[in-house]
Amino acid sequence: MKLLKKIFITFFIGYPLMLIAYIFPRNNKLWIISSLNDFNCNSKYFFIFFKEKKPNDISLYWIAKDKKLVNEMKKKGINEVLYMYSLKGIYFLLRSGAYITSYPVEESINFWTMGRAKYINLWHGVGLKYHRFMQSDKKTYFLFKNKITKFIFYPLALNFYKQFDLFLSTTPKMTHLFQTSFRIKNENIIEALYPRCEFLTQDNENILFIIEKYCIHNEKNLIKAIKKYNRSFLYMPTWRDTNPNFIGDIKFNYFLLNEKLKNNNQLFIFKLHPRTPSDSLPKKNFSNILFLKEKLDIYSILPFIDTLITDYSSIYYDVLLNKKIETILFPFDQENYDNNNRNLAYNYNEMTDSNKVYNFSELLRKIENENNDLAVNIEKEKLKEIFWPIDPSKNFDYILSEIKKRVIK
Repeated sequence: MKLLKKIFITFFIGYPLMLIAYIFPRNNKLWIISSLNDFNCNSKYFFIFFKEKKPNDISLYWIAKDKKLVNEMKKKGINEVLYMYSLKGIYFLLRSGAYITSYPVEESINFWTMGRAKYINLWHGVGLKYHRFMQSDKKTYFLFKNKITKFIFYPLALNFYKQFDLFLSTTPKMTHLFQTSFRIKNENIIEALYPRCEFLTQDNENILFIIEKYCIHNEKNLIKAIKKYNRSFLYMPTWRDTNPNFIGDIKFNYFLLNEKLKNNNQLFIFKLHPRTPSDSLPKKNFSNILFLKEKLDIYSILPFIDTLITDYSSIYYDVLLNKKIETILFPFDQENYDNNNRNLAYNYNEMTDSNKVYNFSELLRKIENENNDLAVNIEKEKLKEIFWPIDPSKNFDYILSEIKKRVIK
């Protein structure tokens, strides 16, 4: 039934809309930008830096699929925001000279209305995972590798073959991974610091200014709560393709954890990946454990966290840029993840530091005696050079200039 629906939408709505989009005249100085389901990721911080720098030769609008998000942004005084399914939103979809996103365009804006607009992808994370054409799951095999099914499904998978006009990488190692994964031409990929990471490297005064002016959810109240504790831990595991309810495998003793935290006036925050079911977490409330379920931008919280706990998530590499944030790696299911989830492009142990724990008991001990030693800090500095550009000029201004080269001719 889902396949029949997709066939109908693709051939009777998508392709006619694509024809209109290609005919419609484009304004190369009018750009739209968005992200996945919310005001977040690299798109958000590119948009913020753009508004703060105020380039007068470009008009940039955030476009959203959710009316509530539009209203929340407008309440914050952000007026350059459009509801995608309004007449004005549809007009901008057809008129804009650039589509800027941090995710695939079909997930964040609209593939069928893109037409001759330039496709700018800021992406949403460095790291070790292959993407798209290099993944090893069944869907990838049938869509891209099996000659017969690839031919059959090609008209339904046109969005996957859309070339980026500009893709944001960070270093040569990441460029190789992205080019292999997405088949990106050399001239269409650049290396620079992610806008969200440029935010992480700002001083506290600028960070607080941006949060006050642009954060639309509960970030400010959460930051106030964090400051009441002697130490804060943020646990952010990545999602598992084959085991979405993996939290149960860890066998967290929430009562014991809470007691230890309470004795030391510490806070432990759970923030699961959006694709991980929230019912994996306990229903009970704890005094020193916080389960974040509502929408918020975790990057506005990160500068105020003492320790990040994660596993295979790209956020580990992001916090390498902020020396104030300690890290604990918790790959409790490393062998299973390597074998049954997205295949890794690089060896996990070689591309992470040695400060690792593998079960709840080890994690609890590490939290009680948490302190990255000198050897771990040296390892992290070396990793930072692999994943992030050394040149400070490779920032928002550089990214903007590279987009202009491709859009305004």
